[in-house]
Amino acid sequence: MRLRIALLLALLIVAAACSPGGSTTVTTGEPPPLTATTDPATSTTVPPTSSTSDGGTALLVTDCDDPTDEFESFCDAYSLIRGHYVDAIDDAVLAAGAVDGLEELEAGDAGGAPDEVTCSEPSEAFASFCDSLVTELEETDASLDAAIEAAIAGMIAASLDPYSVYLSPVALESFRIDTSGSVEGIGALVSGEDSTDPEGDRCSQLSETCHMVIIQPLEGSPAEAAGLESGDFVVSVNGERVEGKLLDEIVAIVRGPAGTDVTLGIERDGESLEFTVTRAAITVPNVEFDVLESGVGYLRLFTFASNADEAIHEAIRELLAGGVTDIIFDLRSDPGGSLDAAVNITSEFLADGLVVVTEAPGDRLEYAVQAGGLATSADIGLAVLVDRASASASEVVAGVLQETGRATIIGEVTFGKNTVQQQFNLDNGGAIKLTIARWLTPGGTDLGEGVQPDIAIDFDPDAETDPWIDAALKVLGY
Repeated sequence: MRLRIALLLALLIVAAACSPGGSTTVTTGEPPPLTATTDPATSTTVPPTSSTSDGGTALLVTDCDDPTDEFESFCDAYSLIRGHYVDAIDDAVLAAGAVDGLEELEAGDAGGAPDEVTCSEPSEAFASFCDSLVTELEETDASLDAAIEAAIAGMIAASLDPYSVYLSPVALESFRIDTSGSVEGIGALVSGEDSTDPEGDRCSQLSETCHMVIIQPLEGSPAEAAGLESGDFVVSVNGERVEGKLLDEIVAIVRGPAGTDVTLGIERDGESLEFTVTRAAITVPNVEFDVLESGVGYLRLFTFASNADEAIHEAIRELLAGGVTDIIFDLRSDPGGSLDAAVNITSEFLADGLVVVTEAPGDRLEYAVQAGGLATSADIGLAVLVDRASASASEVVAGVLQETGRATIIGEVTFGKNTVQQQFNLDNGGAIKLTIARWLTPGGTDLGEGVQPDIAIDFDPDAETDPWIDAALKVLGY
C-alpha cells in the first residue's frame, strides 16, 4: 500500500537563520502580542544647538521628542528597540552601532553635502553621532536619507542579535509575498555564519568574517541544477561584492522574476567559482507521506506553512487508517514557519501538557497541547529525523517530543534558532525586525543550543541507503 499527499508551497532562496515567517529569517509564526516590559528610554530634552563643521555644513542638534521628518524613522527605530527588544541595550552601544553604520556608508551622488543638517539625537549617549553624520555626508557625497538608513542598519547590526535586522524599502518590498503564496527565486536555504566563532555563530552584516553560506539547495531547484552545493560561500551577486551588505538585502537581490538570470560568485574549498542561475517559481511538496516496505509510516514536512497542520493531520489519519503502527517524522532541512502550525502538529503526538514557552523580560507565555491529536498513544512508535538545517518550529516540535520521551530524535544537532521576531514598519517605507522573545521547551531547555539528537548520524553522500531512516527503523524494532 502506498499513500502520498502534497500541499504545494512556493519557496525561494531563504535564510534558515535568518527570522519568523519562513524565508530569510525563518521566524516561528505570528506570536500573540507581547507586552513590552523594557521601558523606552526617557529622552533627555536636548536644547537645539548649532555648529559648523570644517567642511562648511551647519549642524543643528535637537532631540527625538520632536524629530525632523528626515529623522522620524531613526528616532522610531531607536524607540522600538528600547521598547521591544528582548534584552536591555545600553544607549552607548546603540550610538556606537549607529556611528559604525555611518562609516560603512557608500559613496553617493548627492551633488555635495547639504548647507545645513538638523540632526535629532535620541539621547545624550548619541552626542557624537550628529558630528559623525555630517562628516560622512561630506566625505561620501551620500544623501541624508541614505545616511540615516545606514545608521539604523548599523545600530541594529552592531548591537542586537543576528535575527534583528533593518529592511530597506527596496528589501522590504521584495519580501511582500502576494496572497497566492507564489515566490520566485533560485531555491536555496542560506545563512549568515561567523567564521571567527568556533561554534559558527550566526551573523547578519556580511563581512570578511561573516559569510553568506548556502545551507542546502532545494531538491529540483534552479540552485541545485546550476551546481550550487551545501557549504558554498556567496561572495558576489551580479559582479558586486556582498561585503558590507545585510544578508537580507542580498537575499532580496538574488530573488527575482522567473526566467531571469542572476550570477553568483562562489568560494568553495578555497576555489573561486561563478554560477549563473535562472530564477524560477519554486514549488516543492510541503507534506509527503508513504508507507515504507517495512510497513512503517513515513511522514515528511518541508516547512511549517500556515495550513501545514491540516495536511499533517490528514496524512496521519490516512496512515493510521492503512494499518500503520509506527511513524518516522522527517523534519530534515525544515526551516520552520508558523507557530500555530508547530503547536498543532506537536499536538498530534501528545495528549496533554505544554508545547513551548516564550520568555521576554517580565513576560512568559505558555502554548498548550491542543486536543484532538491522532497519534498520541504511546503504542504508536515515533522517530523524528533532524539535521543542521532543521530550525525554529522544527526545533520546537523535536525538542518537546524528545523532552517528553514521546519520540527518539535521530540525526545532527539542529540549527539552534530560539528566538521570536516581530516586524515594525518605519516612516521611511522600510522596517525593522526585532527579536522580542526566546523559545524554551516546557522543561526550560534553551533551543538556541539546538536539539541534541538521541542518535547522531553523520551525513554520507556515498551511502546506498538513507542512514537516518535505517537508524529510525532500528529504533522502532524493524
